[in-house]
Amino acid sequence: MMSSIKICRIGCFLLLAVLSGYVFAETSAGIKGTVSDMTGAVIPGAEIVICRVGEAGEPIAKKKIVTDSDGHFSLDLSPGQYHLVLTRLGFKQITEELKIRSGERLEFSKTMEVQATPDDFPDLAGAIQTTTSDVPDQIPFSPRKKKK
Repeated sequence: MMSSIKICRIGCFLLLAVLSGYVFAETSAGIKGTVSDMTGAVIPGAEIVICRVGEAGEPIAKKKIVTDSDGHFSLDLSPGQYHLVLTRLGFKQITEELKIRSGERLEFSKTMEVQATPDDFPDLAGAIQTTTSDVPDQIPFSPRKKKK
C-alpha cells in the first residue's frame, strides 16, 4: 500500500502539471495562415506587418514576418487588439483589424487580388511614354584601316 506522503507527492505533481498547462493556455496566443492568389496558388514572400494597438489606438509593438515558400506564416502574439497589413508586389494590399484572445490561435488565410489596372497604380499612370526617332534603317559603315 502507498504511503500518504507518496500519494501527496503524486497529487501535488498532478496539480502542478494541470495548473501550468492552464496558465500557458491562458497567456499564449497567436496567428497563423496561408496567403494565396485568386487561382489558389500560394504566394511566397508576402509581407505581414502586425502592430499591437492600445485602447486609444496608439501603436504599442510592431512585428514583421514573410510567408514561406508554401505561402504559410505563423506568429506568437500576446492577447490584444492588432492592426494587420498584408502586402506583396503586384497584389492589392489587405488591411485588417484583429482581436486576439488569450489562448486563441487565430486562423488568418487570405486571397490576394492581382493589382493589374493603371487605376491601381496611380503614381505610375502616364509614367511610361513611347517616342519615335528618326534613326535610319541602315547605318553607314566604313571599315577602319589597320595601322602598320
